[in-house]
Amino acid sequence: MKQVNPKTAAIRRQARDPRAQYVAEHWLCQCCLKRNATECHELVTRARNATSILYRSCYLSLCATCHRDELGDHSRWPVTRQLALKLVSDGDHFNLAEVNRLRGTDENAITLTDVAKWLRVS
Repeated sequence: MKQVNPKTAAIRRQARDPRAQYVAEHWLCQCCLKRNATECHELVTRARNATSILYRSCYLSLCATCHRDELGDHSRWPVTRQLALKLVSDGDHFNLAEVNRLRGTDENAITLTDVAKWLRVS
């Protein structure tokens, strides 16, 4: 098993309960809307910001299949599309400025217009 430094381990321990609570609240996969959600996906990768796992604005609740096969493919699911999913499925915790900050980019790097391109209005 890969060693984790103490700071990272502490952040992961701190995030464990909020992430589990999020999955419990959003028990249906926010991607397929078919299967029970079992995993918490982060919109901001830990490689960009290790503390992103502490922010609910970065969470999506997914089944294992969607987590592995769908959102794991960033060519099909770029962060703008993931944010569109967050906006539709958990709009109360959609925070574009916070996500941009956690990604280490300008507050306006990703705009609502970028996200809206993934929304289908009929």
